[in-house]
Amino acid sequence: GKIRKVLWGGAILLVVLALLVTYGKGPWITASMLSVAGLAWLAWRRPANTRSLLVLLAIIIACLGVFSFSFFNNVESGTISKARTSESIKPREYMWSRVPSTFMASPWVGSGLYQGNTAVFLVNPAPEYNNRPRSIDNMYLTALVEEGLVGATLISVTLVLIGRQGWKALSHNGYAVHWGWPLAVSMAAVMIAGFSANDLMEWPNMVVFWLTAGLLRALVEKSEPGTQELPLA
Repeated sequence: GKIRKVLWGGAILLVVLALLVTYGKGPWITASMLSVAGLAWLAWRRPANTRSLLVLLAIIIACLGVFSFSFFNNVESGTISKARTSESIKPREYMWSRVPSTFMASPWVGSGLYQGNTAVFLVNPAPEYNNRPRSIDNMYLTALVEEGLVGATLISVTLVLIGRQGWKALSHNGYAVHWGWPLAVSMAAVMIAGFSANDLMEWPNMVVFWLTAGLLRALVEKSEPGTQELPLA
């Protein structure tokens, strides 16, 4: 229905604007990757509502363009300026380059939860300066350093199992696929953004991620044959 389309379109626009005002390269790159994946999916599946989805995408891009132009100074200084690039990229390069030697210092069980930054500086001391790195800023590398091979393997298996639940939800019809898509995309965004941030180690993201995982699992259970279907809304 038209009302549902407007609500969904408004929700998507709010999400994209929220990503934009983070003034972070990671969220922007994540959103771009998901957009490209979405366009590839549309080209492959060609669903009946392709035209509506493309119109929605065009509206979102136009709104982002107007917003970026209106607040260009804020956007430029917060993302692509020389000072911001140095502040966001160089600390990550410093920490990531030292992960292999830190990991080898305790490869099996790691240095312990939330001890990754300290472990890096113990193996490779960082000089004291104003822009001293505060985090590894990559949840996969952080898992290797803090939990070692044992913990990283358990984390990987858990994420793969969640991915399987998402795939099952999207393979069904009705309410499962309706609600499965936004849930799966949200979780995929967290996983992609995790390459440049410790998203699942920050409590707001952590809570939302696991609640979403539970909802995804519930969708799969309720959409299996022999179970009572949930209402669409």
